[in-house]
Amino acid sequence: MSGDIDRAIADFLRTSHTCLLFVHREIRRLEDTAGGLASAYGWPCLAVGRELGDGLLGEQPQRRSRAARRWTSARLGEMAPGPVLCTGIDLLFEPTLSLDPLCLLRDAGRTTRLTLDQ
Repeated sequence: MSGDIDRAIADFLRTSHTCLLFVHREIRRLEDTAGGLASAYGWPCLAVGRELGDGLLGEQPQRRSRAARRWTSARLGEMAPGPVLCTGIDLLFEPTLSLDPLCLLRDAGRTTRLTLDQ
């Protein structure tokens, strides 16, 4: 991991910040970072897109937004106190779900510390 990432993680761990978001245009780089964090810190990983997608398959389209909000809150709550490394969060940005992903993650971060790898 780079010095910038190491500093960001150190700040995250010593403060009361509830969420740390990693963003990069190269998905492979994010995947490598997520793997490194999981190995170095032993943080559990939650593949948000995969698990949420599976959960939404059985929902009627008009109920998917509510189901996504419930799932996110419940699933991350199960993993409290964290930190939890959330990967593949792009499904939360799907326009048909009408979610506010950053608000949703901020709210979940109040009970479970999150590291997000988009």
